[in-house]
Amino acid sequence: MSVNKRVDVLGAFAVAVTAAQFDWTWTRGDTKRFATQVGWNVPERRAWSLRSRPGLGDTNTDVSFVVEDRVLKSVLLKVADTAEGLDRTAIRLAYRQLYEVFRDRWAEPSGYSRGTVRDVWTLPTVSVGLQFDGSSVFVRLDRPDPDEIERARSRRAQAARCTDSSRFIATIPLLVRAELGDWSRTPMTRAVTATTWPIRTDSVLRENITAAYESDFESLYLSASATPDHADADRWGFGEFDGLTLCQFLTPDALDAAYATALSECVRLLGAPPRVGGPGAKSMWEIDGSRITLSRDLSAGSDTAGLYLSVIDAYPHDGLVEWEWENSEDDEWPLEDAPDDYWYLFPNSLDESPTVSKYPGFDQTEPRARSWVQLDDYLHPLFESLTADLPLLHPYASTAEWTIGYRNDPQGWITRGQFTHTGSRLEVHGPGDTIEATEFPPGPESGIHIAMKVNEVLRASGAENPEKLWCEYRSSAAHQDLPSFRTGLDGKPDAPSTKP
Repeated sequence: MSVNKRVDVLGAFAVAVTAAQFDWTWTRGDTKRFATQVGWNVPERRAWSLRSRPGLGDTNTDVSFVVEDRVLKSVLLKVADTAEGLDRTAIRLAYRQLYEVFRDRWAEPSGYSRGTVRDVWTLPTVSVGLQFDGSSVFVRLDRPDPDEIERARSRRAQAARCTDSSRFIATIPLLVRAELGDWSRTPMTRAVTATTWPIRTDSVLRENITAAYESDFESLYLSASATPDHADADRWGFGEFDGLTLCQFLTPDALDAAYATALSECVRLLGAPPRVGGPGAKSMWEIDGSRITLSRDLSAGSDTAGLYLSVIDAYPHDGLVEWEWENSEDDEWPLEDAPDDYWYLFPNSLDESPTVSKYPGFDQTEPRARSWVQLDDYLHPLFESLTADLPLLHPYASTAEWTIGYRNDPQGWITRGQFTHTGSRLEVHGPGDTIEATEFPPGPESGIHIAMKVNEVLRASGAENPEKLWCEYRSSAAHQDLPSFRTGLDGKPDAPSTKP
């Protein structure tokens, strides 16, 4: 049975408390003084990265002092990382526990920084941040910026006003009816400028064509993305551009209603989506060689979330995806090169039109989960997506049922569940014929809790590793087909046997 490495949350918290009381000068001399005070090895003169020892128990934690021109810029304390044998359940738990002890000590965070730094407590002599990207957790210590609290308040106030998606909805017909021809600069420029929004010059992505609309209440852009060099346009048939994306940032509370309105508008123009999936509540259509996808992203920022409508040139993209799958190694994903979708569903399995054909990437079998950490990498995005996305995609996706059991016992089961647009149910097979059942409301938090519970149950099941398990899945809704449900587990064996 695999056991997680210990994460010393209280040790990391003690470091943060010491930092809050430390007499910072934010010069290179602080590195030795602070390391000594918290019980770390003193960093070498020219090596501003060291291994922390006392104060963080038996964990093998990295500490980096970032120094430029004798000025100490920041201190990065790595608390947990999947690269060190921790699974995503442990990573999420470490983040939640740290957030709670920081909040109990210093109240709610005073602000946030964009990117992976989720929460920031700006104290008199130091800024304490929690950096979390799903696979690692860091405590970050920075020199406090006196203006950051006010800037954070201003950002939150502006984000709270971003609730009106009417301009996004009004722009949908421009995209779905755009004549993109050979995907060259002329038709793409015509499509982008049809919005009449100001053209934005981006020095980093200067090949792209972007129109943006900014106000105190709205933040939208429509961007034509140039085909990257690595896509080998001549080989796969890409044009000068490979995609067109409409995006708006909204307050999370307004996102569900905005998505529902956008989906209704797409259905009015294109008909019911022949394919849906997640993460991202993707609704997909294929029209004249173009793939149109409506989606949303809950992680766009601490105070905002993104609503997207994209159009890509489907056939070149499919050829490239198929080639990348055929030439990838098993250990390349998850998660670095994982596919966009952990599940997808055909709302109408009776529809035999070409628009519901799967593109090549969907047909590939994912690498097997050979460890509990790898299994966790599958379950978290899969379950979190289903609990968050089914309420938005109903009635085009209504249910997903699954069962996990021992490979040498196809007739039995360990745990099973059902995801629906109204909530989820998890069942665990206990001693004898007892069943422990738990109901969960809709929303991504439920998916996180289900994944953590399933991970715990399977580790305690007696199975040596995930290769000893099977999983079967289906949709019980009439005419809905669920061909993909990525768990990293093999399918249910046909031949019955008895568990020893």
